Amino acid sequence: MTVNKANSLLEKVDVTDEMTRQRVMIATELVDDIARLEAQMRTSKQRIRAAVAASGTSLVEITGIGPIGAAHHLGVGRRHRPLPHRRPLRLLQRHRSHRGVFG
Repeated sequence: MTVNKANSLLEKVDVTDEMTRQRVMIATELVDDIARLEAQMRTSKQRIRAAVAASGTSLVEITGIGPIGAAHHLGVGRRHRPLPHRRPLRLLQRHRSHRGVFG
């Protein structure tokens, strides 16, 4: 359902008592909130697209990676490397509530 359709449906409601009037007012406020959030999402997506384009990355050329996914990958930006030896793994295991997690 779109915001316009919701507004048109709310206009058609026959307000016969105070309870109905309050319900329509609350529904109208909710629809207004949805419209405001949709506008914010459009603005955010435009800003993300502009930032990804400014970065010069080719991530968006990969099938399935859009501007949001590319921005996420660019934001993470660090390389994940395996642990050099087992000592850090043992230190991590010591802080686990279940000690059998890492072997």
